[in-house]
Amino acid sequence: MKKLLATLFFCISITALAQDKPAYSVAEITFINKEAYQRDLWPKIQKLAYDAGADILVSGGLGGAITGLPKIVDKVTIIRFKSLQQAKNFYASKSYQDIKPIAEKTVKIRLYIVEGQ
Repeated sequence: MKKLLATLFFCISITALAQDKPAYSVAEITFINKEAYQRDLWPKIQKLAYDAGADILVSGGLGGAITGLPKIVDKVTIIRFKSLQQAKNFYASKSYQDIKPIAEKTVKIRLYIVEGQ
């Protein structure tokens, strides 16, 4: 019985280690043309993210800066992907590359991809 439990625990541990960790895309956005961003870019990003199986966790203006710090961006978005590789594939995809010219005209963006838990 102890051997069976040890083997089961080992298999569960290996399975847990083998699973991909989620990855998060964090974008700090400053508007060049807010109306064009809202009309021409953001709906396309939302559709691409949902089509890729990602979840948009945050999409909004800053609720307020930490006391004493200035507001430095207009919007922050956080998108959760199933894995770091899925996030990299999303940003390398032809569909995403096709909308980058719109982004260049509507926003200044700092984009990070981080692996999470």
